[in-house]
Amino acid sequence: MKPVAIFALAALVLAVASTASAATAEENYRTHCLKCHGVSGRGDGPAADVLDVPAGDFTDCEHMNQVSDDYLLTIIRNGGEAVGRSSQMPGAAKIPEEEIPALVEYVRSFCKEAAPAGAKAAASPTE
Repeated sequence: MKPVAIFALAALVLAVASTASAATAEENYRTHCLKCHGVSGRGDGPAADVLDVPAGDFTDCEHMNQVSDDYLLTIIRNGGEAVGRSSQMPGAAKIPEEEIPALVEYVRSFCKEAAPAGAKAAASPTE
């Protein structure tokens, strides 16, 4: 097989895998996060009114740009208490470990203003 064909095939496989990963992340969000964080990620889901502490607003770019991926991975895996937040935020025991990084990326997609390249996010936000 010619190098160009191999490269094209590899790019196609990566594109399909990325699309499947994004679809899985969206499904995980809808199943596990939407009821509190809402369809648009604003923290205005159908269960938001009964929470003791407001659900996080993923569209708040100022806050989201201060939050590290490790922080998001930890809170999704282990729940709010793992990072000193509300115990009402459950860990995602039903989400396979290999799907959690894609969910972090999906959650970040609600913020339309990404942090500047090379910016270092805080390990644990103070808000």
